[in-house]
Amino acid sequence: MRDDGLRRANPVEKPQNFMETNVIYGILRIMLPVSALAGALLVANENAQAQTPARLPLVTFHSAARGDYFTTSQPGWTCKYFKDCPGPLDADYVVVGLQGEVYNPALPQPPGTLTLYHWFSWERMDNFLTTDPGWAGTVGAVKDIGGGVRYGLFRIEGYIDPPGLPATLPLRSYWNPAEGDNAAVTAWRPDQPAGYGEYRYEGNLLTPDSPDLVRCRTNAAPSSSSAYFSRANYVEVWRSPVGLIHGDVFRATAPQEEYTIDYWGNRYPTRGYYWMSAAGGYPAPGVPPYALLGVIGAGRLFVDGQGWFEPEQWFKLLGDRLADPGPCVLYDATNVVPTPLKTAFNDPNLSDNSGGAHLTFRQWF
Repeated sequence: MRDDGLRRANPVEKPQNFMETNVIYGILRIMLPVSALAGALLVANENAQAQTPARLPLVTFHSAARGDYFTTSQPGWTCKYFKDCPGPLDADYVVVGLQGEVYNPALPQPPGTLTLYHWFSWERMDNFLTTDPGWAGTVGAVKDIGGGVRYGLFRIEGYIDPPGLPATLPLRSYWNPAEGDNAAVTAWRPDQPAGYGEYRYEGNLLTPDSPDLVRCRTNAAPSSSSAYFSRANYVEVWRSPVGLIHGDVFRATAPQEEYTIDYWGNRYPTRGYYWMSAAGGYPAPGVPPYALLGVIGAGRLFVDGQGWFEPEQWFKLLGDRLADPGPCVLYDATNVVPTPLKTAFNDPNLSDNSGGAHLTFRQWF
């Protein structure tokens, strides 16, 4: 079943007679008319004239000039990220990435969820998100925290699940005293910027509501399966026999094996050693060195257990040890031309490697 994976606020509809064909590597697949809200749960208003999405994407932006990380579900900002509304992004800000989804604050609060408040300081030019009940209030409220610094409650970003297990997409707060800046993100990519320290676990964002993601997680029969060899000394391209397009879910599996990481014959598992963490300068800092990675060139990937990845952000493709399978991965290619997945090992110098990983890719669509 095709599914967009994301529930969007501003769908871009294709004409009802629209039919798009996708020919990749000689195989024809048909993409039926899809809107950015396909598969989403919608709630009708009293007059049934309008529909409100039950979820909204939460996206982070950054202004180096202002020293400000800005995370929001405002459609006027998130549509710039998804490229489905006219006009440029604010010149002071650049996209950091999609963090997850929140329950729409325009709808009644779901039981057991927390309110995600958005405060703003005029003096610090600081956007501050929190579920802390000490910062609860009504929009328009102002707090004076002393030292000539005030925060105003700007908006409610949405509702999120409380902290706890499973921590699927934990939203965490960070503080940079030198910048006077709060930041709320699920993960820093490629690594955490200097000066920011974590101080609070706000709660859990929502993962994509995709039936094919559920099929992958439950090991249902795949729609397609193909063998693939990723050479250790190259950045490879997975040329799926059925292509990789918007809404597809895939998962890589591989036997327990090793490859050679240098000219001296040193060998590492293709999954790396799970207790090790690569430093800066590796393709994926924080991921085990020499582990097999994946990356997409356009759109974004949701990786179970790892979160959302923007283009050219490498993620761990296989499990932690032995023959553990990789995570289920959803490809969201909203408003972009889909690109194939690339694979490579988490090594800053691939040229002296040899061998590789024997993979099986399974796809659900």
